[in-house]
Amino acid sequence: MALNVSELEKALAGPMVTAEVLKRTEEVAEYWRSLTRGVFEHQKEHTLKSGYVEEPGDYERSIRAKTIRRKDGSIKGRVESTDYKAHWIEYGSSKMPTYAFAEKTRSHFTNG
Repeated sequence: MALNVSELEKALAGPMVTAEVLKRTEEVAEYWRSLTRGVFEHQKEHTLKSGYVEEPGDYERSIRAKTIRRKDGSIKGRVESTDYKAHWIEYGSSKMPTYAFAEKTRSHFTNG
């Protein structure tokens, strides 16, 4: 019995596929978090001029896994950091070395 395209698209957009994509995406996020553990432990809590209180572990806690439904109905996973320092942590700055946690994670899961 052959599946038509419409049935296949429904199956790929179903709850089981979404759950598996989210599960795998969470695995990727956890790996990224694991790379950051211990790196920023020396930091102390401090308050920015804006009033935001920055605490050690903010970057690790900002790493999120989520699924996104594309316009065509397919599902994709996304892992991202919502910490405002994520760009500096990834690419470095004049006051911070390049850590490249996201790139290391991508490389780990894509074999290069």
